[in-house]
Amino acid sequence: MSSCFLTFNPSNPSIYDEICYTGASFITQFRQQVNTTDSIPFFNNFSNSVDIDAVWTLLTAALVFCLQTGFTFIQSSFIRPNLVQNVLFKNLIGTGICAIVFYIVGYSMAYGALNLNYKDENRFMGVENILIQDQTYKSWFFEFMYLAVSSTIVAGSISQRCSAASYFAFTIIFSAWIYPVIVYWCWSSNGWLSPYSQHPRPFGGLMDFAGSGVVHMVGGFSGIVGAMFLGNRPNRFLSDDFKKSKDKQQSCIFGDNFLYHVCGTLFLWFGWYGFTCGRTLGATDVMQIASKVAVTTTLCAATTGLSVATFARMVEGYWSLPRICDGILCGLVAICSSCNVIDCGYAILIGFLAAVWYYIGVFVLELCKIDDPMNSFIIHGIGGGLGLLVSGLFATDDTIRFGYSADIVPRLIEASKGHRFATQIVGILVISIWTILNCILVFGVMKFFGIFVANDADNESYNDETNFNIKTSIVEMHERDEDDQKDDEMQYMNQDKK
Repeated sequence: MSSCFLTFNPSNPSIYDEICYTGASFITQFRQQVNTTDSIPFFNNFSNSVDIDAVWTLLTAALVFCLQTGFTFIQSSFIRPNLVQNVLFKNLIGTGICAIVFYIVGYSMAYGALNLNYKDENRFMGVENILIQDQTYKSWFFEFMYLAVSSTIVAGSISQRCSAASYFAFTIIFSAWIYPVIVYWCWSSNGWLSPYSQHPRPFGGLMDFAGSGVVHMVGGFSGIVGAMFLGNRPNRFLSDDFKKSKDKQQSCIFGDNFLYHVCGTLFLWFGWYGFTCGRTLGATDVMQIASKVAVTTTLCAATTGLSVATFARMVEGYWSLPRICDGILCGLVAICSSCNVIDCGYAILIGFLAAVWYYIGVFVLELCKIDDPMNSFIIHGIGGGLGLLVSGLFATDDTIRFGYSADIVPRLIEASKGHRFATQIVGILVISIWTILNCILVFGVMKFFGIFVANDADNESYNDETNFNIKTSIVEMHERDEDDQKDDEMQYMNQDKK
C-alpha cells in the first residue's frame, strides 16, 4: 500500500509535485507539475502542514509548563524548610484549579468562538465555545499554560502569608474573570485593544506578542496588591543595629537555598523559548520569526542579567547571585512584547533598560517597606510595563511586516509611530487599572472576613529564632569541617617531611 504527499515544484512555486511511496520507502509514482486546483484534495489528505503546526504548538506549550518547575524551585529557595511543603501543595492545587476553571468558563471568556461560521461577528465574550465546543483543543492547551504562569506569579508575591483557602478562591476568580477579560481585550478576534480584531478601537491595536502585559503585568500587579493587603513577614524590615538581625533580614531578602534559585532560573530560561517562540502558534511559514524571537529573547535576558549583576557590585559592594537571577528573569519578561518586532541590537538596549527599571523598583519597594518575597512585581509588573513601552518605541514598519502575519500588518503599519506608542500606553493603563481594582475588591473582601492571612502566622510567628539557630549550627558545622580538613592537610605535610 502506497502513501502520497505533495511538495512544491522548485521551478514554479504555484505547482506541486506528487510523490507516492510504499512502506519500504520505494517510490511508486512521481508526477510532475500537478495543477494547483487539481492538487487541493491531495493536499488536504496528505499534506502535513496542519499536523506540523499542531506538533509545534503542543511542544512549545509543554516547554511553557517547565516554567511551573522553575517558579516552584525559586519559591522553595526563599521559604523556610517547615513551609516548603505548604507552598508546593498550593502550586499543584493552583495549577489544577486553573485547568478546570479555564476549561469550564475561562477559555470561553478569553476567546469566545473561533469558528468563523458563526453569524454573529460581534459576539460577546463567554457566550460561545463553552467547554471547547469548537474543538479548538490546541489553542486551549497553549493558552492554559499562559494562564498557569500568570497565576503562579501571584503566588510568589503572597507566599508564606496567605491561607490555602483564600489562595484557591483567588485562583478561581483569577482564572474565570480577571485574566480572561484582559486576554479578550488584547488578543481575541473581537477585543477592542486587539490587533487581531478587524476594528480595534485604538487604531492598529496593542502590540503584545508574547504577553509582557497580558500575562506578566496581570500577574505582577495582582501579586503586589495581595502583598500589601497581607502585610510584611516578620524580620523583613529590621534595623541593622545587630548582626543577628541583619542576617535574618538578608535571609528574607535573598532566601537560603541559592542552588534552588539558580536551578529555577535556568528552568525558566529554558521554558521561555516555548513561551516566546511558541507564540507563533504554528510552524508553517513562520520559523524565521520564531528563530528571530529566540535570538532577541536570549540577548535581552543575558544583557539584563549582566547589567543587574554589575549594578549590584557597584551599589551593594559585591557580586550577588540572587540579583543576576532576578535580572535574567526581568529581561525575559521585558522582551516578550517586542521580541518579534525589534532588531536584535535593540534587544540588548531593552535588556539594559530592564536592569535600570529593576533596580529602581527594588529601592522604591524597600523605601515603601512593601514585602514582595520574590520581587514578582518588579520582575513581572514593572518589567512587563517596560515591554509594552519598548514595542511602541522601537518597532518599525519593516520589523512589523517581518514579525506579524500579513492580515495583521496593514492595521499596524497604517497607524503612525506616535499612535502606536500611545496605544501601548493605553494598554499599560487598562491592564494595570483593571487588575488593581479587581484585586482590591477580592483581597479586601477576604481580609474583611478574616480568611486571607494564614492561621498559623500569628501563633508560629515564623519561629525565626529557631531558624536562625539552625542556620548558625550549619555554619558552625562547615567551620568545623574546614578545621578538620586543615588538620588533615597538616598531617599529610608532616608525613611528607618525614
